[in-house]
Amino acid sequence: MHPKQPKVNDYLSRKKAQKGVKKEYDAGMNPVLPDAFPLRARVQTLNGHLVVYVPLDRGGRQLASVTRGLSDIEGADLKIVIPEWLAQEIDVQDGTDISIDCQNGQFRLTRITHSGDY
Repeated sequence: MHPKQPKVNDYLSRKKAQKGVKKEYDAGMNPVLPDAFPLRARVQTLNGHLVVYVPLDRGGRQLASVTRGLSDIEGADLKIVIPEWLAQEIDVQDGTDISIDCQNGQFRLTRITHSGDY
């Protein structure tokens, strides 16, 4: 029976396994989000507030760092509360489809207009 290897080797083996996975940062040292962005989501009303739910495994985990103060993790989702002033500015309400993006460490919501809208 071989003696247990030191924890240092465990750390190194994890690092080797992650070798192909590199975090990228922009000039402001903000993490560059994966190609999953922009995301699409539908605005919902919850307790009188407009919210958007983003699954943690589909970009919510990355958005959590740039939506501090506006978001909470609920189960497997990141819940983002849309401030009233922003909802008015981008003209969103319950049921509106939006695009969620993050560039240069700035969180951005954009209303999606459908070509069939009159």
